[in-house]
Amino acid sequence: QDRRILYLFNRSMKFRQMDVLMRIVTQLGSLPVIVLLALICLFSSSPTLAGTGRLLAVVLLCSQLIVHFLKWLTSRPRPFADLENIICGPTSAPGFSFPSGHSCAAFASAITLSSLWPAAAALLISLAVLVGISRICLGTHYPSDVLVGFIIAFGVYCFYV
Repeated sequence: QDRRILYLFNRSMKFRQMDVLMRIVTQLGSLPVIVLLALICLFSSSPTLAGTGRLLAVVLLCSQLIVHFLKWLTSRPRPFADLENIICGPTSAPGFSFPSGHSCAAFASAITLSSLWPAAAALLISLAVLVGISRICLGTHYPSDVLVGFIIAFGVYCFYV
């Protein structure tokens, strides 16, 4: 089932505009973007936003430690390295596939910021889901990698809240 969903997103839904969009969306879960977001919150003059920034920093740090430990433990190859007929760009992601760090970071950010801005929760969660979909479309992760990334982010968030 994992491969079937991967091929659906990676092969059946491919066209140039979608590739461009997915390459942009995937950056929302990248280290520079997530760290910048946390720093903006942390150094805000608003005590509420700064408090959310502290929570965000803790959730991101802890969830990424779990992600990288599981990557090391499982050493699952990325789809583009493991399967034939996967379409990926010239700058494919290094390292292992399971779980998705981008998806975990995007979801951790979305649920943490949703606690501050409940009215924006649907938009924030939708963007995090799009980051996960982008990782599958780009051939860098299996759907299960993305799902486990989301679960880790949610679990760590719930632990600290």
